[in-house]
Amino acid sequence: MTPPAPPATARDATIAALTRVLADGERATVALDRALGAVAPGAERALATGLVYGTLRWLPALDAALAPHLRDAEALPLRVRLALRVGAYERAVRGTPPHAAVHAWVDLVKRSRGPERALAGLVNAVLRRVDLADPRVTADPAAAVALPPA
Repeated sequence: MTPPAPPATARDATIAALTRVLADGERATVALDRALGAVAPGAERALATGLVYGTLRWLPALDAALAPHLRDAEALPLRVRLALRVGAYERAVRGTPPHAAVHAWVDLVKRSRGPERALAGLVNAVLRRVDLADPRVTADPAAAVALPPA
């Protein structure tokens, strides 16, 4: 008998839900509900919920803050783009200590299979350098969207 798989982490569930929303067009509530099924109840589910909804809310501002550090973000695998976006959200908006946010997302990319794994160094470098004082990352995401590109 094989032992049961360990529960997914909040960050694994966040990537799964955001992939379903951004790549497949699934509603956020449905995608998050499906992704949370593999996460232990409690703090991990609350974290995943906050990361998914927060990242979606701040997405234009996060992309604007990340853009100066990436030549062609669209060429990156979706999992890596999401790790960068959610990592920047954790640092800029949630106030997660930089070392913790960077480590968590670099680790998630390192655990990936395929070409994403080789991009862990890029995730590390970008999340350490992203300018969290960028005027597009403000207290009001709607105002950030209205700003002209830098």
